[in-house]
Amino acid sequence: PYTMHVINPVNPVNHVIHKLRENQPNLKVAVCASSGLDSTAVAYMLKREGYEVTLVHFQYGAVAERQERDRIWKIADHGKFKLDVIQMPRILGGSLTEGHFHRDGIEGSEYAHDWIASRNLIMLSLLLGYAETNDIDHIAFGGNLEESGSYPDNEEEFGVRFNDLIPYAVAEGKNMKLLQPVARMMKTEIVREGTKIGVPWILTWSCYGNGPEPCDECGPCFMRRTAFERCGITDPQLV
Repeated sequence: PYTMHVINPVNPVNHVIHKLRENQPNLKVAVCASSGLDSTAVAYMLKREGYEVTLVHFQYGAVAERQERDRIWKIADHGKFKLDVIQMPRILGGSLTEGHFHRDGIEGSEYAHDWIASRNLIMLSLLLGYAETNDIDHIAFGGNLEESGSYPDNEEEFGVRFNDLIPYAVAEGKNMKLLQPVARMMKTEIVREGTKIGVPWILTWSCYGNGPEPCDECGPCFMRRTAFERCGITDPQLV
């Protein structure tokens, strides 16, 4: 409201092309990384595609927090990824923070018995702010087809709508985007593809529990076990 632009008619085409090139996104990506199967696969897939990957691990008070934190450091070291661990205020609650998560594997994988309020929305919003602050033009998470049947914030449509919001949430001229590399993949496909590119499954942690070994009872344990079995691959965590 306080300035005006003068358009130069001499060579407007080159001027526009120059501006468009200035706004091309860089090949940096911040991955919302839990240390689980899906987000770890996403990090290695994007690295293979030429992205400079930063893992961002949010601690929100989950029962499995200690296991996840220990594993994410090992994953970052293995993949030569930069890592930032961010302690969130204790505003998220549910069975995964209170410890009474569902232990019938099939039911726990087919319905969102274990829900953390607005988790993906809040984490992706924080991740977007982190990325903009650190000149990273892409963010990514492990939303996948299998879990989208139970969790609406894992559906591809959730990511599409989040992308629609991004231009209204970042500074003018920023060209940022949410990537969803496994949005249309089942866990079996993720395991198969991740194995091909050397994802270190033994370092990952999928279980909702915090024991020395996976509980083999919760939804993620069931889905993980089934995915490896369908691929004809032995899960190295179970050897």
